[in-house]
Amino acid sequence: MSRKLILVSLVIVGLFFEFGIMTYAAATDQSLISFSSGALLVEKPAEYGSGWGSVWIIDENPKTGWCCSKGKILNNVLVIELAEKTVLNRLEFDTGKVDTKGSAAKDILVELSDEGPTAGFKEIASVSLANQEDNQSFPVTVEESGKWLRLTIKNNHGSAEYTELMDFRAFGKQLTQTPLTDVSGTYKSDYNDFHLRQQGTSVTGCYEYKEGVRSIEWWY
Repeated sequence: MSRKLILVSLVIVGLFFEFGIMTYAAATDQSLISFSSGALLVEKPAEYGSGWGSVWIIDENPKTGWCCSKGKILNNVLVIELAEKTVLNRLEFDTGKVDTKGSAAKDILVELSDEGPTAGFKEIASVSLANQEDNQSFPVTVEESGKWLRLTIKNNHGSAEYTELMDFRAFGKQLTQTPLTDVSGTYKSDYNDFHLRQQGTSVTGCYEYKEGVRSIEWWY
């Protein structure tokens, strides 16, 4: 696959998330704060680098994760915008694959807001994680609903340089279902124009390349 086709495909994926074109998770075994569920990061803390970016916290892969910039080990905050208004009943954290002794996240505050990404947050859980352990599960007993989740990673297990969290998942029920938005149209990018046509749950189209076009196709 050519580099340009890969880049165009990534842009299409980005459009899907931007417009809310997702399969709605009805079952509690689907993490509702994950990238695959349509959640997006709207605020992120300092990062060690792109390979340790905040987005890896919500990719449902315990082998990839976030690491703070060197020395910024306390009170790192990230905000996740959920695809729908949601009520949560269980949280899960992975820290088993951190690569620095003592860097695993320890005390974490979880809050939910239905007002926006900067206001109205109410605590739904405050947890203390074991050192370097995956699948750490905690119930949520507070009956709060919202569309923005704030995670404050307060500290770690002793490292003076780095705090790491490999994955974060949350389960519950979506209370709304926003109608899907048709993304048919022409989009401009640094890699020439590309043209999309949405039909049901599939998207087809083409992008301009070397005075011609190449076809693309996607399903969701």
